[in-house]
Amino acid sequence: LKSIKRFIKYLNISKSLSIRLNNL
Repeated sequence: LKSIKRFIKYLNISKSLSIRLNNL
């Protein structure tokens, strides 16, 4: 479960990063 939560956190980070890049 810990690894899954960590994976989800990384997914959210990458998603927010991609959104920022698209806003540029």
